Amino acid sequence: MQVHADIPQYGVSIKGELDSTIRPDGDEFIALIPALHLFTQGHTEQQATARLERLFVEFCEVAVEQNRLLEILRSRGFNIIPAGEKVRSPQYLLINIDRQHKRDDDQEDRVAELAGAEH
Repeated sequence: MQVHADIPQYGVSIKGELDSTIRPDGDEFIALIPALHLFTQGHTEQQATARLERLFVEFCEVAVEQNRLLEILRSRGFNIIPAGEKVRSPQYLLINIDRQHKRDDDQEDRVAELAGAEH
């Protein structure tokens, strides 16, 4: 699933590719992004997908607001590498930080790739 979250108040943009699953469960559909431990449900497959996309944005917003995004991604099994390095995993997030919003000098654009999921 292609994912995207813009957090303009922090000058952060996150986009990438993560595995997702949407499956029926009785009268509902369950939608998951296992790598981030995110799940939701909906009455239709489309509603479950839309809710999962919104949940990803909310997850990113809270993690960025708390200045814990990289820490949380590491705890979920992601390797953090400098932007521009070759991404080896089919599951990854590109994290771009607008220079005007950087909180300190060591904040750089990063790539988070899921460990153990190399091509």
